[in-house]
Amino acid sequence: ILFTGKLPEGLAGVQHLYIRYTNRTYAYAAFLREEYPPFTFDTTALDPRDYAAARTAFEPQYEDRNRLTVAFRIILAIPHAIVLCFLWIAAAFVTIIAFFSILFTGRYPRPLFNFTVGVLRWSWRVSFYSYGALATDKYPPFSLRSEDYPADLEVEYKEDMIRWTPLVKWLFAVPHYACLAALSGWGWWHS
Repeated sequence: ILFTGKLPEGLAGVQHLYIRYTNRTYAYAAFLREEYPPFTFDTTALDPRDYAAARTAFEPQYEDRNRLTVAFRIILAIPHAIVLCFLWIAAAFVTIIAFFSILFTGRYPRPLFNFTVGVLRWSWRVSFYSYGALATDKYPPFSLRSEDYPADLEVEYKEDMIRWTPLVKWLFAVPHYACLAALSGWGWWHS
């Protein structure tokens, strides 16, 4: 992008599959959904809807990119990183509360659900703008809600959940985290 002003479509395809797979895994691991996410790796920008429980929508900007801001995205993303740091700490506590809520009542409290989805959505937007994808020049909003932005995340709310699933869900998420580690290069980079 820095030299041509274009995002290569092949690279964008790899980003699509990684980001969609990450969002699905996090939605499952945070107890937002009970359905096990599929091991699918579609490289299309449009969500194939093979996991309707969590939909990742994005419209990457392939051409006519602002080459100057690409070099400074890390600086431009600092305010978001600071806010997201505190939001992720809060989301960790919310997930613990949701764990016990689902275990004892069979429900994820709606306000806590909306907060957790909002944190995932905000993180996804910042990643879409910054070095996670570099897919748009539009600065992400400081909002947990769904906004008019080229990247969005929606997770369907489920009224009643199976009470025992929080006890084993972390174990079921391990294969997905292993795939994410392999896709992100964590294995060779940290060895």
